[in-house]
Amino acid sequence: MIPKIGIVFRSYAKTPELVSEVVERAITSVKKALDVKVRNVPIFKSIIIAIPTDYDCGNTATALFNRIKAEKFSEIIEIFPIDGHHSSEVLNEVMFYLYEKEIEYGLIVSNKAVSYLTNETMAQVCDAINQGAAVAGVRIKELDDVQEVPIQNTFAAWNLFTLLNFTNGFESKSEVEEISPIFHILCWGGFAVVISAKGSLDVRKSEDGKDRHQEVRDTKRALQEQEAARLGVTLDFVKANIIEL
Repeated sequence: MIPKIGIVFRSYAKTPELVSEVVERAITSVKKALDVKVRNVPIFKSIIIAIPTDYDCGNTATALFNRIKAEKFSEIIEIFPIDGHHSSEVLNEVMFYLYEKEIEYGLIVSNKAVSYLTNETMAQVCDAINQGAAVAGVRIKELDDVQEVPIQNTFAAWNLFTLLNFTNGFESKSEVEEISPIFHILCWGGFAVVISAKGSLDVRKSEDGKDRHQEVRDTKRALQEQEAARLGVTLDFVKANIIEL
């Protein structure tokens, strides 16, 4: 069975000078998503580019609207400028929107991880979903040395009913927003899966892109530990209960 999946990319440019780079990467991600098939069927029912307006210079949405129109893409592609924190309020609003559209799973993928977005990887994700996984993440091998919990919104598919009804959603603004819903999923009795796949990260070439990626590398492990402590658990508990495929 092929589940109903919507895919979400987040794109924003802090300054007008970065808009072109950000738009090109978003368009590359959309084209990649449109090409992905499972059993020769296009897998995504909805493709959303979320623009966290609190972090954007204000020009990205218009630039993306114009490119999407010029490319004459499918109507399943939508651009959402949304206020709020990029890893909590923005994601929650997009996930609720997909849920209202009767989409079953929301897949969040970073633009720098689109090389992991392949037919083979999505077939594995669908297998995990069909086995009942409440969240199925793809291991990003370049981040193995800086994180304890391998499921990240760099590439993770979330059961929307479970996320919105049995967890608090993405409630954290610590930028490791995945820890809380994974913990609640495990406590509820659901299970989380991490999948090994082929791919490589493509970090933005601008200094802003490089700095952002380095910040992730420098802070990821400590932030995960802080988030687990906030929840009153250990990362060992969370990690030990994630099924590896």
